[in-house]
Amino acid sequence: MDLEYLQQNEWQRLFSESLLTNPWITVYESKREGADNITIFSGLVPVESIPKSLESESWDISIGQGTPGFVTYYDHGEERIEYQRNLNPHLIEPIVIFREFHGMKDDYLEIQEEFRSFHNLYADRKRNVLVKIQDDGSEDDAVEIESRKVRIKTKFLRQYIAAKQMGLAIYFDSFRYSKSEFSTDEYSKFSLQKHEKDISYFVHIGPLNSILGDENKSISRLLGKRIFFPPKIEKSGIWPFNEKKEKFEEFIIGTDEDGRLVYCTSNPDKLANYFGANPDAPHYLTPVFFKKEVLSKYYNNPEKFSVEDGYLRCGGLWGIRIDNDHPDLVMVFLGDLGRDLSHSEQLYWKSNNISPEGKMSATCFKRSFLAQPTNPDSEDLIFKYKFDDFSKNWIEKFEWPLFLPLAEKDSHLFTSLRIPVINDQSEFDSQILAIAKILIDSLNEKELGKANESGGKDLPGIAKFRQFLIENSMPNHDEYIDFLKDLYALRSSGVGHRKGKKFEKVAERFELQKKPLKEVFIGILKKAEGMLYNLEKHFFNH
Repeated sequence: MDLEYLQQNEWQRLFSESLLTNPWITVYESKREGADNITIFSGLVPVESIPKSLESESWDISIGQGTPGFVTYYDHGEERIEYQRNLNPHLIEPIVIFREFHGMKDDYLEIQEEFRSFHNLYADRKRNVLVKIQDDGSEDDAVEIESRKVRIKTKFLRQYIAAKQMGLAIYFDSFRYSKSEFSTDEYSKFSLQKHEKDISYFVHIGPLNSILGDENKSISRLLGKRIFFPPKIEKSGIWPFNEKKEKFEEFIIGTDEDGRLVYCTSNPDKLANYFGANPDAPHYLTPVFFKKEVLSKYYNNPEKFSVEDGYLRCGGLWGIRIDNDHPDLVMVFLGDLGRDLSHSEQLYWKSNNISPEGKMSATCFKRSFLAQPTNPDSEDLIFKYKFDDFSKNWIEKFEWPLFLPLAEKDSHLFTSLRIPVINDQSEFDSQILAIAKILIDSLNEKELGKANESGGKDLPGIAKFRQFLIENSMPNHDEYIDFLKDLYALRSSGVGHRKGKKFEKVAERFELQKKPLKEVFIGILKKAEGMLYNLEKHFFNH
């Protein structure tokens, strides 16, 4: 290995480059690889301290420093003890905190709490990353933490130092070894020192008298720091300096005389309204239509999104009024698309945008323009209303629920229950599984067994329910029991197992070979609604 190798030119170039233009920046690393031994650390430096710091290559903070504690000093000969948030004498704030527990517990690395709070980062402990949840509900990995390396996404670090108006210091200390030996003049010739406006380091190369008995004869050390001044505070990207929405997609609002599609911006500030704004522009409440499939993205991610009667929401971050009481389409008002959706969400909806093929539902019209409280017409929405109402009334009468609440991990099965968006077997299967869990698996077997005078505690759930209906003189009870049995068979033979002869038999009863899957599921919902209605009529009106 020659002297140029010992000069560590690649490391010199790395730390001299504009590190903040890279997507990620390493704020801590301890690496031993071959003949290399490098440590990288980082800290936040008060702006007024940067010129003085750059006069020396030495680090301003040691790994493990920067934590709170007490200091003692003398004031006019009298000893004083004072608590300080940061014991570093230069008030350098570490970005990476070393948590050491002296063998009693596992040590670990964590990121400065203020940085985590500033960006409201969520700790995904399974992946060892900190996640930034954006205003539109999207998730962005902000920090990656390994046992010997920590990286932060540069844009989040830039925002932070802009808000704090502190410099970012990247410290580096690298040793490299060689089995070759050189003259004193050669060592001196290739050693160097560099001080510039934002970087200070030296490379020292010399002989090595190893006490370890290895064959290395020479050693080089690259020691220094790179300090970046903070951007202007306006670049912090946090309120009141967050970026305003500037992009608004155009959506189809109709066709012209030649059959060509007519598009219009969704920017609310450029649309007409009832207060006289932009009188020549399309109205804010212009209906825009989408394929029903547009909701699949939200149905398939129930932990984040909730599709409700007339409303779509993303946790507590955003929501938008929708007309989902239509069998084949979804309608949203043009102005709402621009006001309530991020640009990325607008692009997604635009990919499902279609020319007007119908009109808004009667439910939406009555709610939006006549201010009339109106129940939906779509069978999935009707079932949910009916089920909730029935469950409350049953508890009020019997003081125990007929249908037990779903477990937390299964709760999404009710919120995301819907008529299949497309005529797809897998979606149909998932909805059959959901309604079977709601109506059959959730039957309160314990209380049904207690309520049955003739016993039957060892009977399965549906049989217990049948016994309960018989003892309470429920008319046509076998109709509802047969429906639940068929539904259970459809779930068991079609969803839970490979589809064989059992499935073919139950498929015949549901006319799966004759009707579209959406129509079959609507029929199942109607039977379920009818069962609840008649149970309510029998038990609550007596």
